[in-house]
Amino acid sequence: MNRSDEIDGWSVESAVGKSTIVARSPQTLNRREVIAAGTENIQRYLDLLSYERFAVSELDGVGAGHVLLYTQGNRRIVKIMATSDLGMGVSVTATTYDHEGNPKPTPPGPPAV
Repeated sequence: MNRSDEIDGWSVESAVGKSTIVARSPQTLNRREVIAAGTENIQRYLDLLSYERFAVSELDGVGAGHVLLYTQGNRRIVKIMATSDLGMGVSVTATTYDHEGNPKPTPPGPPAV
């Protein structure tokens, strides 16, 4: 069952089985105002759900992924923010040379961890 509540003039809604919450305001707001008020109203929405269901609901990974629609000057801007973990490794090799240009032997490296 989908649920929608009005909180301080914002419409905040969620759908069963989804981890996404949508918060909409009829006001024209800038980016900072959208993030501040939107996050506050989503948290209040989760507080209501927690109270009604006797279970804790909280925001996780705030800022890790969201879509914003806000006004800047006379323009409407859509900003999509998405992050993900990316494993990465780096390997470096260096060769030293003596004064005659011959490669020096490589000393043994530290033991593997």
